Amino acid sequence: MQTPKFLGAAFSLAMLFGIAGTARANIIYDNGGPNTVPPQTGLPIKSYTTADDFTLSSTGTIKSVNFFLQTDTGIAGWSGTVDYTFFSDVSGVPGSQLATGAAQNIVETDTGLKWCCNPEHVYLVDFNLQNSFTANAGTTYWLQLSDAQGTSPNVYWVTTAGGAGTSAAFWEGGKSGSYQMAFSLSDSPVSLATPEPAGVAVSGMGFAVVALVARWRKKSERRQE
Repeated sequence: MQTPKFLGAAFSLAMLFGIAGTARANIIYDNGGPNTVPPQTGLPIKSYTTADDFTLSSTGTIKSVNFFLQTDTGIAGWSGTVDYTFFSDVSGVPGSQLATGAAQNIVETDTGLKWCCNPEHVYLVDFNLQNSFTANAGTTYWLQLSDAQGTSPNVYWVTTAGGAGTSAAFWEGGKSGSYQMAFSLSDSPVSLATPEPAGVAVSGMGFAVVALVARWRKKSERRQE
């Protein structure tokens, strides 16, 4: 005797909702993803510093950053370390240093998007700040990345096709022309997901249905004996 279709579907749902994933931080500023149309490029953050400006629409506390990265020799050429600094804005360039630290809890993810300068892909890098940074609404700040280590001669912060910032990226003491950097800022740390209350409820309901399916099958088998 065949299991009813709705019970089979419920079983599939239970399995689906039982799978946990990685939590995505809540983005409060998005300057765009990596440029996928040639000429693709990046600005160096190993021996040099690169910064880009941002302005929040409402006051927010920044706890994590994600940006896009590659190197001259592929992602293996990066050691997984990078420093960050927040600056004030003075007439469209970085001003005084407001906060700095080493990136914490770094997670790198292959985007599958082609990189311009070697056979590998662009990588998304998520990291937590050592200490959260509060940015006021309507005030322009600069995020600088630097001191990325690794065996590769150069480590690059990948550019975006059209950023939301008002000024071009600032590279090693000067404006970089028209480049904007691919990054976003979040008000929650990077962490492993815990099931949402609704997800837990749905998952519990699904597994209850699975139990009913098993019970229904036993009863059917008994009737056939």
